[in-house]
Amino acid sequence: MAKRGRKKREGILNDVLSDYVFRDELAEALGYAPSTLADWEVNATGPVNFPIGGTCLYSKRAIKTWLEEEEARKVAARERAAK
Repeated sequence: MAKRGRKKREGILNDVLSDYVFRDELAEALGYAPSTLADWEVNATGPVNFPIGGTCLYSKRAIKTWLEEEEARKVAARERAAK
């Protein structure tokens, strides 16, 4: 958790940040490099995120919404291809 000098989340901060994920955490979970997620931000193709103090946070809600949208987009593409 303490990557790149980030302090361990503790106490109230842990509660506040429990609904958020850091870019490197999300990249690791998805199997991508953090730079790929940065590219998605530039191209507006990834989950919505916001910077705070030089770090990038993603809400778990935004990640879930993005995943659901990606799934729906792929299902629709398969259905069109099957016609």
